[in-house]
Amino acid sequence: MGRSPLLKLSIRCTIVGPASGYAVLSSGPNSVVELTPELAAHASGFYSKHQAEAERLYQRYNVDQMELLLEFVRNGRQFNEQEAALLEQENRLAKGKRGSRS
Repeated sequence: MGRSPLLKLSIRCTIVGPASGYAVLSSGPNSVVELTPELAAHASGFYSKHQAEAERLYQRYNVDQMELLLEFVRNGRQFNEQEAALLEQENRLAKGKRGSRS
């Protein structure tokens, strides 16, 4: 039984905020970085139970089901980020109005 493509990717790379000292594979608010062998070994030891559980769960679904789940999670995240940005904007406007009354 081989590892799923998603799990293979998660072992080799991780999503983190941009940081120095890593090989950045993509840019954006969250960069994909390649871990050093030492850090990958440390992370692998720490997350080995997580990886085993993820692999068990991945085996329960076919590719179409995984793509549906991924689309659902991505769309939910995008919606939450949009709503959070609107709330943050409303809070800034409300704070500005309170500050101008003083």
